[in-house]
Amino acid sequence: MSHLLRRSLVSIGLLLAVTGLLHASTFGFRTDWTGRYPTATPSLNWSTSRNVVWATDLPSWSNATPVVMDDRLFVCSEATTLVCVRSSDGHILWMNDHGFDKVNGLEPKPGMPETHGDNGHSSATPLVDGDRIY
Repeated sequence: MSHLLRRSLVSIGLLLAVTGLLHASTFGFRTDWTGRYPTATPSLNWSTSRNVVWATDLPSWSNATPVVMDDRLFVCSEATTLVCVRSSDGHILWMNDHGFDKVNGLEPKPGMPETHGDNGHSSATPLVDGDRIY
């Protein structure tokens, strides 16, 4: 690699790093770069009826993290179902099954890859971009 090309790549890398730090300093890692919210006052006591706005039964379990977009909450449900919930009241708006074997219960369709015993097929967290869900 030529000396000029190497210097150019290093310069571009440094420029990107500094730009990233300047942008991040505006927002920070969880507001102050410590990973903490020093002024937060979260509820410390939880139960099925205390400090819960709503609860909704889902078709099955999942390790996925729910994602919120506007008044919609998207979450995966084992084995291959994507669930859309209205975040204001917990009402399930729709469910889309992507390979669920309805005849045999909660087993994935034949040909789906095996998973670790503690994880299922629905562990991936959904991603929304405003138009699509991935």
